[in-house]
Amino acid sequence: MGKDVLTFTCPRCSRVASVDIPEDFHQNNAMEIECRCECGYQFKREVERRRHIRKTVKFSGWYSYTNEIQLEPGVVAGKFVGKGKMTVVNLSVSGFKIKLKKKEDLKINDRLQVEFYLRDYQRTLIRETATIKNIHKKFVGGAFQPTGSKSRELGFYLLG
Repeated sequence: MGKDVLTFTCPRCSRVASVDIPEDFHQNNAMEIECRCECGYQFKREVERRRHIRKTVKFSGWYSYTNEIQLEPGVVAGKFVGKGKMTVVNLSVSGFKIKLKKKEDLKINDRLQVEFYLRDYQRTLIRETATIKNIHKKFVGGAFQPTGSKSRELGFYLLG
């Protein structure tokens, strides 16, 4: 049985470059892979494993957030902390990555309310609650709550 490979397009010459998938790839959600094209150009690409397709977008929107406090197993309390403007930079039916306009004191597992319009025929309003999964400077990754009411509309938008 052959090795699994990832293919990339060389940014210099546009040739397709193939790289063997590292053995530890299946243990990580994301990793950086070094590629070397036949033309000699070396470049790096970040590769992520995801359940759902992500689409690069640029939607303006708003957020508000609460800090979560675990009182005991299964009992969570929270308080409203802040709100602001954001840009949705990628989107899937299960989550998103946003860029905040200002630095916030967010933490992993805080609750985030997000609101933005899809660029579809109806300009569908997406207003969902999410849990913060990762934070890097002004970029925040989140997972929509399983009870999300707009997953159908998001699915149609992402497939179209």
